[in-house]
Amino acid sequence: MNGLSLARRLDPVYAVAARVERVDSDSGRGHEATNRWSGSLTADPLPTLGALVSYSGQLAQLEDGTTVSHSGTFSARADLYEGIALGGTASTSWTRTETGATARSLLASANASIVPNPIVSLTGSFALRDSTQSGGGQPAIEDRRALAEGSVSLSPFPALSMSGAVSRQFLGEAPPVTLWSFNGGFSPFPGGDLQLRYAYGETYDTAAQLRTRSHGPAARWNIRSGWYLNIGYSFREERAPALSQDSRSFNANLLITLR
Repeated sequence: MNGLSLARRLDPVYAVAARVERVDSDSGRGHEATNRWSGSLTADPLPTLGALVSYSGQLAQLEDGTTVSHSGTFSARADLYEGIALGGTASTSWTRTETGATARSLLASANASIVPNPIVSLTGSFALRDSTQSGGGQPAIEDRRALAEGSVSLSPFPALSMSGAVSRQFLGEAPPVTLWSFNGGFSPFPGGDLQLRYAYGETYDTAAQLRTRSHGPAARWNIRSGWYLNIGYSFREERAPALSQDSRSFNANLLITLR
């Protein structure tokens, strides 16, 4: 492998980076060579505002033929206010394989995070992907998907925590799918030598109409420095039109550190 890299900060706001390299190899199939190149420009006009533009390419001379690929990405972030952050990314790629097949993909996503206080936090994101593949003696394939997600976390006091999330995948030929989940935990004596906890979790998948629920108590006893005992008992239920399953499990773990 032979390569040359460059990284330089032009001023307090802008920075550039670039690299070119060539890899020569022979793994028993004959000589093969791969050429790669990339470059990026970073801009941070404010500590709370930044953006990145990058590009990379590759030319591989293989025994079966030549492959070429190109990809580019743009991303940006903004901390609008304390506890409020936004971000987004857009990327595209193009590839031609040694068989003559070409593939193209486009991905765009955006996300937001809101933490108004130490008790509540909210997150949300949306992503859109569009990809196609054609040539190479194969039928054309097109795939388009969109995914929207949201979550919320709540911790009114240290002993109690709750969180919930929902996601929905749509577009394309497949029917829309929605997944949601809820998790909660209660630990009345955090930080002590004897810690008790009760955890609850539930998920639901609309595609399979599958609901999964698990819950149970657990305890941790810090016997002495380097010695502790974990004990837990859990219940698990799975419900679907063609499935009904219940299980119980018990676990115990004793760790003794000899010094």
